[in-house]
Amino acid sequence: MTSGYLKLITLNNIDVTYKSKLHHIFALSKINLTIFNNQFISLIGPSGCGKTSLINLIAGLIKHENGEIYFNDKLMTKKGKSISIVFQDDLLLPWRNVDKNIRLPLELLGLHSKKEMSDQVKNLLDIVDLEQLSKLYPASLSGGQKQRVNLARALASDPHILLMDEPFASLDEFNRFKLNLYIQKIFMETGKTIIFVTHSVEEAVFLSDRVVILSASPGSISKDITIDFKRPRTKSTTTLYKYFKYVSDIRNTIGL
Repeated sequence: MTSGYLKLITLNNIDVTYKSKLHHIFALSKINLTIFNNQFISLIGPSGCGKTSLINLIAGLIKHENGEIYFNDKLMTKKGKSISIVFQDDLLLPWRNVDKNIRLPLELLGLHSKKEMSDQVKNLLDIVDLEQLSKLYPASLSGGQKQRVNLARALASDPHILLMDEPFASLDEFNRFKLNLYIQKIFMETGKTIIFVTHSVEEAVFLSDRVVILSASPGSISKDITIDFKRPRTKSTTTLYKYFKYVSDIRNTIGL
């Protein structure tokens, strides 16, 4: 899967430790991972294995103790990164409607005219299929609709990398799969690199080009599996023998 891809992020021997006066918690140990441009990578593993720590590290929200992180073959710093993150909670502003929630990052950046912002928001509303709901407020939206707004808002600043930390964990199975299809659509239409944290093996296999399995705390990479399915993937993909084989192999690796 790496043939033809360009390196985007490289993590070399990364350690992450959370320190307090009484305890040191070793979250990640000797992480070596290369993330390629335009790939969809899922992080999966047992609770407490450091999936969220790895996401937060790439986002620049926490620091590492040892090792180096490279972005486009240059040492990564907070300045100049182009990264958006989607959390499990949608964090929409209740006093702003759908349109204004999506345009918030553009307003904060201050780099776009009103027309450019309107055009960008219109395009994003089309991608997440919410054109008819643009004037509604979050209180009037379902959980799945809120996360689609959340996705559009994360994409508004046109990031190189979209980080997603269990964004669909609170949704029922029907809405979760529907959102999986939207994520695939976004991935195919925008070409973004997506790093996706999930506890669902099935979701990881359906969405990903690679599934990176982390071992129990302190988290280290136990396996990096290439998922060889053509896109677009559909419901029928989940009925294939190869799909069940991937799911079974990943479950066995994790110990489920």
